[in-house]
Amino acid sequence: MAIDGSEHAIVCVSLEVEIVARIEVASNKENTEADSLTNEIFTGFEESARIRLKWEDIELDVLNALVQTRAQFDAARESAREAAKLEPKSSKKRYDKSQW
Repeated sequence: MAIDGSEHAIVCVSLEVEIVARIEVASNKENTEADSLTNEIFTGFEESARIRLKWEDIELDVLNALVQTRAQFDAARESAREAAKLEPKSSKKRYDKSQW
């Protein structure tokens, strides 16, 4: 039994729909605890296991150093670009031609 073009397309689409449906069902079952935390649903968690944290308690020294380094890098890159604009343009030869 031969399958013509339209039947082949229908079979491919139905297989794709089935695969997508299976992936969605599987992904909905995974990591439901993380989803609950993201959605601020804490009913499945013990209150005694919760860690109370304030922004003031977090040490941000490393992050601040990274941000400062990035700012210095951006400034150095911008000044290098500006300096490159001021330099006279030279022709870029790959090599000097010899008399031969």
